[in-house]
Amino acid sequence: MRATDPVWSRRAPGPCHFARPPAYFTGREEELAEHAAWMDDERPAAALRVVTGQPGVGKSALLGMLVCASHHDLAPLDPMIRGARRLPRRGLPLAGVHARGQTLRQVTGSIAKQLRLARADAHGWTAAALIAAIRDAFATGPPPIVVLDALDEAAAPDDLMRLLLLELARLERGGPSAGPACRVLVGTRAWEEFTPLLDAAASAGQICDLDAVPARQVRQDITQYVELRLRACASYRHEEAAGVRHAISEAIAKALTDPQRNAATSGGAFLVAGLFAHYLTSRDRAAPAVEPARIRSMIPATLGEILELDLAQSWRRPVLAALASAKEPGLPARLLGSVATELRPRPPEATGGWEPPGAWHVESILDAVGFYLRRSVGQDGVGRRAVMAAVHLRGGAVGALHRLG
Repeated sequence: MRATDPVWSRRAPGPCHFARPPAYFTGREEELAEHAAWMDDERPAAALRVVTGQPGVGKSALLGMLVCASHHDLAPLDPMIRGARRLPRRGLPLAGVHARGQTLRQVTGSIAKQLRLARADAHGWTAAALIAAIRDAFATGPPPIVVLDALDEAAAPDDLMRLLLLELARLERGGPSAGPACRVLVGTRAWEEFTPLLDAAASAGQICDLDAVPARQVRQDITQYVELRLRACASYRHEEAAGVRHAISEAIAKALTDPQRNAATSGGAFLVAGLFAHYLTSRDRAAPAVEPARIRSMIPATLGEILELDLAQSWRRPVLAALASAKEPGLPARLLGSVATELRPRPPEATGGWEPPGAWHVESILDAVGFYLRRSVGQDGVGRRAVMAAVHLRGGAVGALHRLG
């Protein structure tokens, strides 16, 4: 996401990751208001806030709404996001970074560019240089806000946490402007390796755990969210389908907030709702709406079943199977296509050479299923991915990866 990019790029490190507001965003009014008040406060009591929760619970959507509402480069989005009752004001000194696959140097460069800091030397911005520049450039006035999403998906998350985020949160002003010199808002899964960051935020009461939102509120929000998704599809859009649309939305929301279901899987309810709504709306346009009575039995109950929805598409199963079979720290993307070819059965009608998917195809697959993966940088400097089987792949999903027939 570069500061000048006109289109949201899911793999870029700057604010344009947030330049397309979260589709069909609904709910989270209390969390939006709480974070907006913190962002608007020029002298907050705490410099660090952390948003946590399981995959698919809505961390990125929440942070995306906050960045879209406040970033100076994203003002054209105002008409698309002003439905929320409370959002931060526009024009705050802010840098929004999505850290998926990004190195520390890429993140610091994006922050510096968005905050319009003087250019670094030819080697780019180190964490120490960026911290010093922020301290000097914002000695007065509102302290800048750094919003960093997907810390857990960064190329070197420990470096980002220890060398940049914690140090920015500790940065203090002196004199009449005494207080935090920078505010830091982070979205991440609550992994043990992030204990220093989580402890620092928790000590000031600044952890927002989206998994702790009451089930009744989540159910209401999911009902609205799914209904909006269904209304965008021709099969569910017409007036006669209103009753069916609402019944389906309520059935999905009720199933996904059932305590027994939540005890059996770590898949976020909003993620499952979005995947399942996409499945319903991506069927043949001539297909009739699914009857509400059939919905409950069709809703994925575990992350393994969610994964099966994704694996049904072309090369996704063999690519993820290749990763699941790899030893730590995973495989570089350039090798995945060849390994996946060995794992995918050859179609009977295939003739000649059995060509592996190209590098661009592998990258698009990895992006599409990115929340199943952990990213790291090997000693050779090459980025690798590994399937997070121990963290996410439950309920038979690991076995599902190897059912290649």
